[in-house]
Amino acid sequence: MQRIVDEFAKTADTVKYKGGDEPVPAAITDDTFPAAHTLQLLGHALADEAKKKRAVEIASNMPNLSRIEIGDHEHALLLVPVREVWGFLEHLQAALVSRGRERSLTLCLDLSPNEFTAPVHDWQSPCLWGRGSNDKLPPVEEVTIIVSGIIVSGDLDDDGPTDDDHYETFYSNVMVTITSFTDELKGHKKTYVGLFGGNLRTEFQRRFMAQQAGLNLSGGPYKLSLDGQGLCVERSAGTWMVTRRPMKAAETAAMHAGVREHLDGVQRRAVGLEDRQTDE
Repeated sequence: MQRIVDEFAKTADTVKYKGGDEPVPAAITDDTFPAAHTLQLLGHALADEAKKKRAVEIASNMPNLSRIEIGDHEHALLLVPVREVWGFLEHLQAALVSRGRERSLTLCLDLSPNEFTAPVHDWQSPCLWGRGSNDKLPPVEEVTIIVSGIIVSGDLDDDGPTDDDHYETFYSNVMVTITSFTDELKGHKKTYVGLFGGNLRTEFQRRFMAQQAGLNLSGGPYKLSLDGQGLCVERSAGTWMVTRRPMKAAETAAMHAGVREHLDGVQRRAVGLEDRQTDE
């Protein structure tokens, strides 16, 4: 039976780690999951230092690792504050560098809406600002955030209307989080936020369109686009999306200033909402 399990592991493309108890932890080597390119961290995978160390051991011994998925609404979310993920990635980066295996990763975060209504400096928030330094993180080329469910306000947990301030906070914190990725992650090129909840998506899109109405974002270092499910922010190659001619320095600066002005405004509104909530 063990031989069958070992042979299956050698052909698996995804490894799932839930942090379950292991009376006698199995040895993990480069030959354990030689074909796997994706690691899923679920449940209690990062619940304590021993489990974090085990997760790093598994990840650093996956020769083809390119994608890390955090949580899965259909099966099991990660049952720790989302900022524990950044600590895990720092330890993984140290392990990879020590073995001469530094690489760029793709990260997928499956989160609840309330992780974007918490203050951006809170442990529940995925925002990278407020961590002190992000220099020890690995290069993360793409981040996908999947947000499912509804905003839970107070003791309410139903499908009824949610106070408009919560939608505003959600929108602002999503945009601030995206900005923190573009600012802090080495080699970062793309963030996609998928919104799977009718009211949540509608309210987000309404605010996004209202904020973009006064800005010309047809060129510059960022491309922002909405699809049927969410928002995509990509670094462009410094060319106009329509004419494809190289941008002049002044044009690049102007477009960057426009995007930054919008995102700075979003951040100011988020801080204002936090202050109001604190006062209340």
